[in-house]
Amino acid sequence: MTTSGTPESRVVVTDSVFDNVAGDVIENYNLSTSGAHQSLALRNVYAHHSTFPGAVLNSLVPANLGTCVVTTNFGRAAHTDLTIADSDLGDCSADGIGLIAYTPAGSEPSTAELTFDIHDTVLGASAANGISIRNVGDTAVLRGSIARTSITAARESLLRASSSGGEIGSAALALSDLTLDGVASTCDAVQHDGRVDLSGIPAAC
Repeated sequence: MTTSGTPESRVVVTDSVFDNVAGDVIENYNLSTSGAHQSLALRNVYAHHSTFPGAVLNSLVPANLGTCVVTTNFGRAAHTDLTIADSDLGDCSADGIGLIAYTPAGSEPSTAELTFDIHDTVLGASAANGISIRNVGDTAVLRGSIARTSITAARESLLRASSSGGEIGSAALALSDLTLDGVASTCDAVQHDGRVDLSGIPAAC
């Protein structure tokens, strides 16, 4: 977690197990309003079983409520990156993966960036969304890719992207080789699946 200043941090977690946690299982919070750069990579990580009544409030406060992996980019100049590879996430009381870009209003042009790469990963049951991507404000860059990933048993959406409070300068979501509730799905099928809502960010194959 970064709370202030302009540090640049890169953290890599490999071959690790996080299990039976109260609240979010893994948190990647960049909360500095000064322009910190923060990167987290998870490789061969098992993150399961959070306990918190998070799904009830998740649509209002999509963090701290039991998400398996949550990443937040806060401020008008922060840069945050998340990579998840060859990992197994699930049985969480909020989202499986939560990505949040919050860019408050300000007089200077926004340079805020949230980027992510999720591949070769399994997401099991979640009480809210399988993967949730939320933007608030005029974030400069919000880009990511999800590939060769299985998402199952989400109580709300398997995959959701939303945006409010401003326009994203450069937004893109690349999808390939996804499996939704056990069914291999083409990119076009994913975008037209009723369990998927990508209204907030344009998706491409």
